Amino acid sequence: MGKSKTMYTSPARNWVEAMPLGNGTLGAMVFFDTDRERIALNHDRLWSGVPKDYAKKGRKGAKGSFERARRLALKGKYSEAETEIQDNFLDFTTEKYLPLGDIIIDFGHKKYGDYKRELDFESATASLEYTSRGRKFQRRCYASHPHNAVIYEIFGSKGSVSLEVSLTSRLSGRSYTENGTLIYDGECPGYAYTDFQSDDKFEYRNGRYTKGLSFRGALRVKTVSGTVEYTGDKIRISKADYACIYFTAETNFISPFVYPSLSQKDYKNMALAVLDKVCGEDIGAVYKKHIRDVSSLYNRVKLDLGTSGKDDIPTDERLKSFMETKDDLSLYTLLFDFARYLTIAASRKGTQAMNLQGIWNDKMPAPWRCNYTVNINTEMNYWPTLPSGLLECHEPLVSLIKSTIKNGREVARRYYGARGFVVHHNVDLWGHASAVYWMAMWGFWQGGSGWLCRHLFEQYEYTLDEKFLKNTAYPIIKEAALFYMDIMSEVEDGKIAVVPGTSPENNFRDENGRQVSVAKYTTMMNCIAYETVENAIKCCDILGIKDDFRAEAETVLSKIAPMKVGKDGRLLEWNEDFPETDIHHRHISHLYALHPADMITKKTPELFDAARKTLEKRGDDGTGWSLGWKINFYARLGDGNSALKLLERQLAFVPSDGDFSTAYGGFSSGTYANLFDAHPPLQIDGNFGLASGVYEMLARVIGDELYLLPALPEKWQDGSIEGMRVKGDNILNITWRDGRLVSYELSGRKPLKVFYNGEELTAEK
Repeated sequence: MGKSKTMYTSPARNWVEAMPLGNGTLGAMVFFDTDRERIALNHDRLWSGVPKDYAKKGRKGAKGSFERARRLALKGKYSEAETEIQDNFLDFTTEKYLPLGDIIIDFGHKKYGDYKRELDFESATASLEYTSRGRKFQRRCYASHPHNAVIYEIFGSKGSVSLEVSLTSRLSGRSYTENGTLIYDGECPGYAYTDFQSDDKFEYRNGRYTKGLSFRGALRVKTVSGTVEYTGDKIRISKADYACIYFTAETNFISPFVYPSLSQKDYKNMALAVLDKVCGEDIGAVYKKHIRDVSSLYNRVKLDLGTSGKDDIPTDERLKSFMETKDDLSLYTLLFDFARYLTIAASRKGTQAMNLQGIWNDKMPAPWRCNYTVNINTEMNYWPTLPSGLLECHEPLVSLIKSTIKNGREVARRYYGARGFVVHHNVDLWGHASAVYWMAMWGFWQGGSGWLCRHLFEQYEYTLDEKFLKNTAYPIIKEAALFYMDIMSEVEDGKIAVVPGTSPENNFRDENGRQVSVAKYTTMMNCIAYETVENAIKCCDILGIKDDFRAEAETVLSKIAPMKVGKDGRLLEWNEDFPETDIHHRHISHLYALHPADMITKKTPELFDAARKTLEKRGDDGTGWSLGWKINFYARLGDGNSALKLLERQLAFVPSDGDFSTAYGGFSSGTYANLFDAHPPLQIDGNFGLASGVYEMLARVIGDELYLLPALPEKWQDGSIEGMRVKGDNILNITWRDGRLVSYELSGRKPLKVFYNGEELTAEK
C-alpha cells in the first residue's frame, strides 16, 4: 500500500501547484514559499448577488413561449423551436463564487536548502521543512473543522522566527488591526454581469434589496518569546522561537431567501468569538482534535493496489514518469485517496455543497462562475461519497437540493404551468432554478431536479433510513416527478415524452443541414423523467402509500417512450437518427441509463451492446470530467482494461503554465502537480469521477444482487479494499490475488445475492 500523501521539493509557483486544505466552510491553498508565503482563502458562502424573487420577477411570457416551442417541436420544426426558446424563454444566469483573499506572510528567506513540503491526507495537514541562513525551519498548516479555523504554525530555533503578516482581498473592504486582531471587513458585489463579453464585471450596490453579502476575515497570532507589533494593517513578529497564526471568517448569509441588507446575523463578533475559543486552547490539543476529526472519516475505507516503490519520489515527478512507464501502481491509489480527502475537506455537515472547484477558487470571475452545474458536474462531485461511507459529507448536497425547491416551484408554475418543482442547468447560493441565458443547448434542459433527486433515493438505498425517505427524500422526489408528469406530451404510438428536449450540451443537424440542439425529445430527458417517476413509486411502496398520485405515476410510467437503437447499432441521442455535428462530443448524455442509472445492464442485451458502440464511437478523448464519466461507463460494461486506459489518460501531467491542448502528449485534460483535475482549467469533478470509477470496477449492486470485481483490470493483479459501503446498509471487504477473488466479507442489514465471474456464491469465501 502506498503512502497517502503528496510531496514536493520546491515551493508552489502558482495556484494549481499549491496544496488544498479545507474544513467545509473555509478553504485554503498553501504555497509554502520560504520568502513570501501566500495562503489563498475561500469561504463557502462568499458569492455575488442577492435572492431572486421568482414569484414577481423572471422572464415574462415564458409559459407561452414554452407552449409555442412544444408545438413547433412536435411538428418537426426544430430550428424554429430553438429560436423561440432562445429569444423568449431563457432567463438570467447564476451568480458567481468569489475568492475571499490572501494571507501574506513575509519571511525574507530568499535562499533556502533541504526543501520538502508534504500534504498528508489522513491528518489533513500540510507541512514544510527547509534550511535558511544555517538554521532549520518547519511549518505546519491545517483547516480545523472542530474549531472552524485555518491554523498556520512556524517552528524555528531560539529567536529565529521573524515575519510580517497581512490580509488582502480583491473584494471591496478594508484591512486594519484592532485589539490584537488583524481584520478584513469586506463586501461582495450585489450584481455580476451576465453576458460573456463583460463576465469580469461586478457592481457593488447599496439598495435594500440589491446590496451584496458582507463578511469579516479575522486573524490573530500567538508566539513563544519574541515581540509582536500591530501597525496599521500588519502584524510584525520579531525574534520568536515559535509563532502560530489563526484565521477564521464569517458572512452575514442566512439563507437563499434573506436579503443580506436585512440580515441580523452578528457575523463580525461571531468571527472574533471563534478566535477567542481556538486561541484559548492549548495548540497541541487543538491539533489532536483536528486529527481525530478527519482521520475518523478518512480511515473508513482502505484501498491497496500494490506499490512500485515510487512513493518517495516528488509527486510532480511521479506524474511525469507515469506518462512514460504506466508502472506506478500506488499512484492509482493516491488519486483515489485524494478524492476522498477532497470530499472531507470541502463538504461537511452544515456547509454548502461542493461547486465546480470544490471550495477552492482564486479567480474573479472563476471559470463557468464556479457555480453548481447540475447536468452532471455537481452530481459527479458526490458519486464516491456514499461508497466511501461519508454520509456526513453528503448532507450539503441534500441541503442544496432543498434550497432549490421554493424557486423551482415558481419556475414550474410560471414558466411551464406545471405542478412540482424543476431545476435546469445551473444552481447557485441563492437557489437558482430557471433556464440560464444565451443557448438552448445547455439552458433549456429540465433534468437537474431529476438527476439531483436520484441522489436522495440513493442515500436511502445505501442507508435504509426510512425516516429520511419519508420526511426528506420522498416529498422532494414526488414534486420532481409531478413536474415531469405535467410537461410530457404524446409523441408517437401512444407514447409520451418530455417535449421539446435537449441533450446537454450537444447539437445535431436538421433536414436543412442547420445546427440545432432542440429536438422533439431526447433519450436523456426521458430516462431522467422515467427514473424520477419510478423512484417516486418505489418510495410509495416502501412507505406503504397507496393514493391518487401513485396511481397516476404508474400510468405515466407505462407510457414513457422507450430508448431506441439507431441504424448503426448505437443508442439514439434524440428522437430520430439525426446527423451529429460532433461525434466525439464530451457529453454522452444518452448513456445516463447505463450510468449513473441502472436501466441498461447485461439483462438488456440489445441496449447494452448499443451503449458500448455509442461509447466506442465517441472516442477516448475528453475533458477531465468527461474522462471520469467514461471510466464509469466502461466499468458498468465490465471492461476494466478500457476503464483503466482512460484513468491513465486522466493522469497525464499538465504543467501549471502550459498549453492544455499540447501538454505532454496532446491530451486535452489531465492532472496538475497538486493532483487537481485539469479540466482544463481546474474543475474538481474529474477527481471524483475517477474515484467513483474505481469503486465501480470493484463492486456493484443491482437490486438485491452484488457483483464482485465486475471490471477488474489485468494490471491490478493483487489488491484489497476494506470498508467500502454498498447499497443495503452494507460494508464490503474484498481481497484478490493473481486477478482472482480470494475472499470477501459482507456485513450489514440487507441480504444480497453475491456473484463473481457470472456465478452465484453460496457462502462467503
